[in-house]
Amino acid sequence: MRFCFAKLRAESAGGSVDEFSTRTTALSQVCLCGQKHKKRLSERVHSCDCGVRMQRDLFSAYLARHVKDNLLQVTEANESWSGAEPLLRAAWEQATTTQPASGRRKPTSFGVFGRPSQSGSSEQEGLPTHEASDVVAMAKACARADESAEV
Repeated sequence: MRFCFAKLRAESAGGSVDEFSTRTTALSQVCLCGQKHKKRLSERVHSCDCGVRMQRDLFSAYLARHVKDNLLQVTEANESWSGAEPLLRAAWEQATTTQPASGRRKPTSFGVFGRPSQSGSSEQEGLPTHEASDVVAMAKACARADESAEV
């Protein structure tokens, strides 16, 4: 169901979902500079001597965008990092400083936002605006697809 939901959500936004091995890519343990940083699960911020500092899950998701044939394309990830970093920092800040619309508490496992970025760019500079998608309709569509697949 979770994969179906992700696939439907991506397709509704004009994207796609690619599957790859998280065991062999180990995206939460690798940096743009090529170094591997073994981390405990409780370590929520990726911080490297090369200057990259980002919330671990956001950074892994960014790196996942650059996986081809189960291999991380480090050069490609490096080339687009300067454009992606301000967006990821803004997402990190929003997740840790803005009260969720659901009324739930802010995630404590998302790391601490607020240190300077590698590029020194402003977190708010050039941020796109986003519209919320109809998550309930997508979940219902996933459920219907799962029921159809079982028949």
